[in-house]
Amino acid sequence: MLKAIAALTILLVASFASADARAEASELSTKAEAHGIHVATWQADTRVSITKSDAAVLLDVTCPFGIDRGVLRRTEAAWPAGIRLRLTLQGLERLEVVAGRIAIRSWVQRGPDRRIHATVEDGTSMRTLEPDSPYWTSILVVPDERDPDRLARSFEVTLPRRIFAGNPEEITVRWVDFFRQ
Repeated sequence: MLKAIAALTILLVASFASADARAEASELSTKAEAHGIHVATWQADTRVSITKSDAAVLLDVTCPFGIDRGVLRRTEAAWPAGIRLRLTLQGLERLEVVAGRIAIRSWVQRGPDRRIHATVEDGTSMRTLEPDSPYWTSILVVPDERDPDRLARSFEVTLPRRIFAGNPEEITVRWVDFFRQ
C-alpha cells in the first residue's frame, strides 16, 4: 500500500512539474525578431523593438507593468558584437542577466547620486562588481526632462561581452521597476 501511495505521489509531482513547464513555455509571447536576436517576454503589454546601429543592436523595451522577464535567443551562429537594452522604467530596482551558470544582478540606487551596484554569481560564489570587471553592466540613467520628480525616463544598459562567452543559445533578462504598477 505504501509503495502504491509513493508511486502515485511521484506520478502526480511529475505531472504537475510537466504541466508547470508547459504553462510557463506557453506564457512566452514573441515580441520581436531581427538582427540575429529573437526576443520573447511574459507580460502581454510589454513591447520590444530591435534596431541596429554601427556599434550594437538595441532592444528598446517598454514595460507598463514594471516587472517582466525576457528571453533573448540568438538566431544566427553567434551573437551580435554588442547588445544594448533601453528599459523604459522610472526606477531600476533590479536587473538580472543570466546565461548558463552566470548571473549578473544590477540595480540603481534611488536618490540624487543614482549609484549603480552590481554582483555576479557563477554557481559557486557571489561577488560584488567594480566598474573594471569584465562582468560590469554599464547603465546610463536617462532623466525625464518633462517630469523632474521621476527618477528616470529610461535606463540604457550595455550587456557585458563576458556574458556571451561560450556563445550561449539564450540569455534571460529580468527587471523590476521601483515604481511598478
